[in-house]
Amino acid sequence: MKIAILGTGAVGQTLGAKFLELGHDVFMGSRTTDNENLLGWKEKTGGKIGTFDQAANDSEILFNCTNGVNSLDALALIDKSNLQGKILVDLANELEFKDGKLKSLASSDNSLVQKIQNAYPDSKVIKTFNTLNVHLMVNPGALRGAHNVFLSGDDENAKSIVSGLIIELGWEEANIVDLGVIETAVGPEMFMAFWVTLFASGKFGDNAMYNINIVK
Repeated sequence: MKIAILGTGAVGQTLGAKFLELGHDVFMGSRTTDNENLLGWKEKTGGKIGTFDQAANDSEILFNCTNGVNSLDALALIDKSNLQGKILVDLANELEFKDGKLKSLASSDNSLVQKIQNAYPDSKVIKTFNTLNVHLMVNPGALRGAHNVFLSGDDENAKSIVSGLIIELGWEEANIVDLGVIETAVGPEMFMAFWVTLFASGKFGDNAMYNINIVK
């Protein structure tokens, strides 16, 4: 598939490199084309690079790997015609540092993915992968036993396509939990507050290699 990676941080770089390894056509986008992370990723992987708008124009499916508090501003740099009808996968969390601590801004009244879907009603927006770190996204076998990844969105075909890509990354189909329509994503987004608490506790190491396993 022709995949656009929006954002040049650790998530975008790792996920983009993995999709390239799997044989996909990957275009990483940034605000500017002289971004050091962008240029470094191209040198390491040989993948395509350019602006957010160029990446979106060249893609079938887009992954929002930008900082959640800046995601709407980043997406606004893309011509809406380059998002129309396309699958837009949101991985981001709205986080801020306050009083020296990392804080999640998600709440029952503040869902990033719902704001994105409202801003781009002609795009098929899917929320996934925001409850775990990028190393587990591309290597779920790094943890022993079963653990889950969650999926929310209004378009069933789009969810099927995204699920297929998740399976390509090494996830078992049985461990992908489809929560339902886009509104259900508020739960996983609010989970980030607990995720941050676990990380800050220092009880699970400094690499955040943990995830949720739903047991029934």
